[in-house]
Amino acid sequence: MAKIQVITLSERRIVEHEGEFIEVVENERRVPCMLTNFAIAQAQRENIIQNSLVNDLLDIAIKSDGKEVNTEEVLNKVDEEKCLKTIYIGIRGANKNIELTYDEFLQQYHGDYTETLSTYMELVIGLVNKEGNGFANGFAKATKGNRKDKKK
Repeated sequence: MAKIQVITLSERRIVEHEGEFIEVVENERRVPCMLTNFAIAQAQRENIIQNSLVNDLLDIAIKSDGKEVNTEEVLNKVDEEKCLKTIYIGIRGANKNIELTYDEFLQQYHGDYTETLSTYMELVIGLVNKEGNGFANGFAKATKGNRKDKKK
């Protein structure tokens, strides 16, 4: 089973303190994060992600075929925006009733690039893990014929 990631969200503001400007962190909270089929489908319907992200995930799932994910290949396919959108989708996947728009997420997520990329990698690995939620098996089987037709 895939490991559930933990994301820290907080509000930050800049205040002047003793002649210097400092960042003040408020309302910090930890939320679980895990990609689910439903969250991915919902994000597509809401145009948070385009088919390209889903196709990237599917390609990774098919190529891994139960083996270890090739992290170099994954890194070549992603940019920071895809990572952030994937993390957001993961938060929604693990928190079905969360009321958090993508813009609110961007305002509250303050992970640096390394943390963002690491979280993205863990989410993708958890998604394509055949012992996890079955995404790789079910989605690959459901789209196998369609993908071959598109390549012709």
